Amino acid sequence: MEEADCSLPACPTEDAIRALLESLVDPLLPLKPSPSDVPSNALRESVAKQVHAVVLLYNYYHRREHPHLERLPFESFRSLTTVMRPALLPHFKESGEDGVLEKVVVDACSLSMSLDASSDFSTLKKWPIRKVAVLLVDSKKTCCYLQHSSITQGVWSLLEKTAAAEGHEEAIFQKVAFAAIEDATGINHKDIVILERHLVHSLSEEKTTAKFYIMKCTSEDNFPGEFPVEEALNCMQGPLFEKSFSEWSTNSTVEYFHILPYANLIADWFSRRDDAEFVRAVVVLYNYYHRREHPHLECLSFETFRSLTTVVKPALLPHFKESGDGVLLLEKVIVDACSLSMSLDASSSLKKWPIKKVSVLLVDSKKTCCYLQHSSITQGVWSLVEKTIDREKAAAAEGQSEEAIFQNVAFAAIKEATGINDKDIVILERHLVHSLSEEKTTAQFYIMKCTSQDKFSGEFPVEEALKCMQGPLFEKSFSEWSTNSIVEYFHVLPYANLIADWFSRREDAEFVIEKEVEAVCDEIESNGKADESDVCPTGDAIRALLENLVDPLLPPKPSPTDVPSKVVREAVAKQVHAVVLLYNYYHRREHPHLECLSFESFRSLTTAMRPALLPHFKESGEDVVLEQQTVLLEKVIVDACSLSMSLDASSDFSSLKKWPIKKVAVLLVDSKKTCCYLQHSSITQGVWSLLEKAAAAEGQNEEAIFQKVAFAAIKEATGINHKDVVILERHLVPSLSKEKTTAKFYIMKCTSQDKFSGEFPVEEALKCMRGPLFEKSFSVSEWSTSFVVEYFHLLPYASLITDWREDTESVIEKEAEAVFDENGKPDESDAFDTPGRGGDNATSKRSNDTNARKDASRSSPKARKKVAPKFYSRNLRGRTVPAVEPQVETVVALKANNNADNEMSPCKDNGERGGMEVGSGSNYQRERENQRKKAVTDKLKSILKLNNASPASAHDSNINLEELQTTLLSRATSLSETALKVLHCKRDKLTLQQRDIEDEIAECDKRIKDIRGNWELQLETILKCCNEAYPRRVLQESQSNKRVKLSEPLPFTKSMCQKLDDLCLENNWVLPTYRVSSTDGGYEAEVRIKETHFAHIVCGDEKSDAEEARESAAACLLRRLHHNTRQQPSTSRHD
Repeated sequence: MEEADCSLPACPTEDAIRALLESLVDPLLPLKPSPSDVPSNALRESVAKQVHAVVLLYNYYHRREHPHLERLPFESFRSLTTVMRPALLPHFKESGEDGVLEKVVVDACSLSMSLDASSDFSTLKKWPIRKVAVLLVDSKKTCCYLQHSSITQGVWSLLEKTAAAEGHEEAIFQKVAFAAIEDATGINHKDIVILERHLVHSLSEEKTTAKFYIMKCTSEDNFPGEFPVEEALNCMQGPLFEKSFSEWSTNSTVEYFHILPYANLIADWFSRRDDAEFVRAVVVLYNYYHRREHPHLECLSFETFRSLTTVVKPALLPHFKESGDGVLLLEKVIVDACSLSMSLDASSSLKKWPIKKVSVLLVDSKKTCCYLQHSSITQGVWSLVEKTIDREKAAAAEGQSEEAIFQNVAFAAIKEATGINDKDIVILERHLVHSLSEEKTTAQFYIMKCTSQDKFSGEFPVEEALKCMQGPLFEKSFSEWSTNSIVEYFHVLPYANLIADWFSRREDAEFVIEKEVEAVCDEIESNGKADESDVCPTGDAIRALLENLVDPLLPPKPSPTDVPSKVVREAVAKQVHAVVLLYNYYHRREHPHLECLSFESFRSLTTAMRPALLPHFKESGEDVVLEQQTVLLEKVIVDACSLSMSLDASSDFSSLKKWPIKKVAVLLVDSKKTCCYLQHSSITQGVWSLLEKAAAAEGQNEEAIFQKVAFAAIKEATGINHKDVVILERHLVPSLSKEKTTAKFYIMKCTSQDKFSGEFPVEEALKCMRGPLFEKSFSVSEWSTSFVVEYFHLLPYASLITDWREDTESVIEKEAEAVFDENGKPDESDAFDTPGRGGDNATSKRSNDTNARKDASRSSPKARKKVAPKFYSRNLRGRTVPAVEPQVETVVALKANNNADNEMSPCKDNGERGGMEVGSGSNYQRERENQRKKAVTDKLKSILKLNNASPASAHDSNINLEELQTTLLSRATSLSETALKVLHCKRDKLTLQQRDIEDEIAECDKRIKDIRGNWELQLETILKCCNEAYPRRVLQESQSNKRVKLSEPLPFTKSMCQKLDDLCLENNWVLPTYRVSSTDGGYEAEVRIKETHFAHIVCGDEKSDAEEARESAAACLLRRLHHNTRQQPSTSRHD
């Protein structure tokens, strides 16, 4: 607040008090006061706060402008205010009553006296700090966040919070300041930077101070304040009172009473708010760019910069930290800029630094002009379109790749700066560049093109900008040095070489980088998220879910005296559990920008919308026994909120495998696989679910236990025996029942159509699970739940069921231990291929050997992580050919057949030659020729048997080669396809073996680096090598101690590598190859796919485990392949 002009008349004391009472106190007093009215305690406290402001505004601020006016003591204030406002009489202390107003006026009078002494900073330091005040400004430092009526009715204030610390402990005060910001705005401290801090006298208590911070929110999207700082400063200038038509009234300054102690500091900061950016540019331009051209020059430290700058520009002295003053920004800026200059030399290790912002060079459709911003970062300096990355928002974008997040930010920056939508943008190039904003951070740099010339607003020629960035920083004119034009492009310099390189080859064939699927917005999306009108808001979503799921269980006319029974409490808790998960996980998964609701938010929202829920929450004084015996809604909501957070991590298959399996879920379909059996309201009222049953497995054969539980669930629900059920698929799925647990999911088929009782079409169920959770009715413009909500418990399994519908059937053999009769004995009616039972002895023996090897591999914890190679069906020329595990003999036979095809001729059994010369007539050569033909015949016979087309009886030793050749020619297509299939299968098998070998090599490399001095690792390595050296002894012991199990090892839920294999097989590509290498922090993997018309080489993220590194590489390549479906594949590299 500026000092008032002494020539202006001063508002008299009585007029000043009357104007202040009218502005601050009258809104709280009754219009027609009665002597018998007794104000409530709440009203007394509110009026006391208003009168406290009246006393300070007159006794301190008004008298500071006009010292000749009388200072009013308590008695004078009491007599004046009660005469002017008789309604205040009951608020003062009467005989036998406790009044707060008297104490407040006395304290305010004393506080006014002490404020005069607070001009001496040495006095301020002796006073204790009792509160923290924060001026929060946006990233552009033009707008601030103010609160209205939070302390005094009708008065604006900063963010304030009481604080108490022994001494002046800065860490405690900062923590209180961040807490005040989060309470008021929801902004996390990670998005806040401290610009300045000061010590200011407090208006709350005599001889106390406030710690005042000026802080900046770095995330423009999260900032809720829209109050211009300059406008607020203007409102705090001038006198407290103004005269109009011979009457005095309060000025706008009174409405900013609580900000007046900080006004001068805010005005001083606002006048120099961009000085720090100027100095940062000066430090980096000299210490890095100028010294890069002239390395012999001295690298200046902070002290040198400070002494030089303050000598050259004495006006900078107040910007540095003075004795007793608060810590200002300029000191920190120079120190950081000096460190940044040093780190830029080490920018060769860019990939290890985090990406903190996105920069875009936007060019027109002709690629001649670009869009640059002036003074957006540093006054007088050009820059690209830049935007910092909001890490909290990025983490909430579940399921998106990092590249998709960066593209989202880039498109949002372009939209904000130019209004151009992402549909009119194509990405030409992307690079990783060191950042000038923060030490050891990088920027994702894009060169993008606007395809619509009409919408492009930039008119800056790219060639002219490049010319301005060439040459030295300084030039000499008339014996004086001055800056060159390159300084005006300081923020573009990190990208100059990349822009020049692109511009030199811009006329070449244009290579457009396809946008990530997650970053592309459809017609109703803007700035990377859907239009607000097409996304169900939080309040409407909760209301619709409550209406659908909870209302049927609540009384139509609730009474405050109603106490719900235990059964009702548990039923309501289950329904609310579904509400929390449907909103916090499934709805926010579609719309990540929506707020993630905490327990407190859910409680306040639900009780406000449905007061009948209040008795279901734990109230103070509630019976402890009732608490222990009843499922409280409070615990259910807290658990559901935690579960929603853990579900985001369940996309990583390695995390799923670590979680315990707590239940079994079964999709039971009929023999035609068109209808399924679903249960209604068995878990949540009004919601369909699969057959589910709790399970806990401890022991060696967990799979048998889970199958047994699944069969029991089917038996209980449908009466169908396990003999009439076959297992089609099994998977591991995150559970919606408990945090960090999984469900064993089976797809089973009932082989007896007569016994199957389910009539729910699978296709119809899948359709009902597609689309958003909420839909808007155009007739009443209200949000309601869609069909998806009624299938809430099926949503975790929806994608797996869809995949199963598209695959061919393969039956998984039941575990022997899972099938029992009523007496607990194994059921002999199920035909298991157990040793010693009927059937082909050779087949049984092969099965025993195979399963013995599998059991031996399962005994090793490391081997248990490796999934056995799986042979898939390949699609050749549009026909599905069943996969057959290749044998070496078969491949050799095919090769012999291919080589001998042109030499073969009809031949008589007596060895006479047919229509082809044999070279020599000697008996020896004829004998060899006959042997060769017989060998070829035998091989061809085995091939034809493979295709179920044997031309002669298996017992006929004399095969007619003419008939054989005729049959062979008629089967040429089938033979060719079989040969190709077998070769592919063999290559697939070798590729899968190679992956395991690559993992082992990478692990060995890692151990070689870490083995020295690590006794535990040395001992583990020796023991492991000894075990691997004698595998036969281990196998024999395992065979003698336990029965061999003939069932195959159970496949886990498809990993990323398996999904990539599936994609390659569907498209008839070769399987990908991996290269795993060890790094300082773990392992990195590279995956390659090479076909005739395209090739991909993709690097994954660094992981702690070799298998996880391969999974990461496969996930990256999967995203790349899915996103490139609309263009011809081309060689690409993932950075």
